[in-house]
Amino acid sequence: MERDGFDVFEITSGCICCIMKKDFVKIFSKILQEYSPERVVIEPTGISILSEIIDILKSPEFVDRCTINSKSPIITANWSEMNHEEIQKLLRLDLSIDFSNLFYTEYKPCSDNQFDTLGIKTSKKFTEDSLKEVLEKLKESEFGIVIRGKGFLKGADKDLEFSYANGQYEIYESKLESTGKLCIIGKNINQKKIKALFNTKIGGLFKW
Repeated sequence: MERDGFDVFEITSGCICCIMKKDFVKIFSKILQEYSPERVVIEPTGISILSEIIDILKSPEFVDRCTINSKSPIITANWSEMNHEEIQKLLRLDLSIDFSNLFYTEYKPCSDNQFDTLGIKTSKKFTEDSLKEVLEKLKESEFGIVIRGKGFLKGADKDLEFSYANGQYEIYESKLESTGKLCIIGKNINQKKIKALFNTKIGGLFKW
């Protein structure tokens, strides 16, 4: 969204419905006060508990200042494994989807789900090919169960950013000045091996 000229406020190192709740409340209040926006798009991590975020927006601090217009969950499809007919059915919302292979966590507070978050800073420069190799390796069990990843990395010829979700990923050319920072979320994360993948010792792991 920032690439398209929108103002973006990013809250890193945790989930806005629990561990980063106070930061979210503070920033959202600032946005309402200083920008008086007509519309705000809130994009939490894919493992956030949506109902807890809704409770925050319905709290006394915000209930008279904003209204929830819509809630839009997003399912990332593996397009490479779908034929043309299946894609057309999906777009028409009449495709039967097998959810059995999706990562699932029962409804409960995020803190009870025991997710790991690993924040890393690296000065290594990547090419698209070398970054693909790293992201492919993240699928292997020796690194833990990597559910989500996001990063802004320095490139050999251009800066890169990536988005990773359940073994699928996308790599983009970054139009912003890359910081060499990334965040990995999952379970039983092996921080030592993941740091080695990104050629760094800088970063830390915490559970939430």
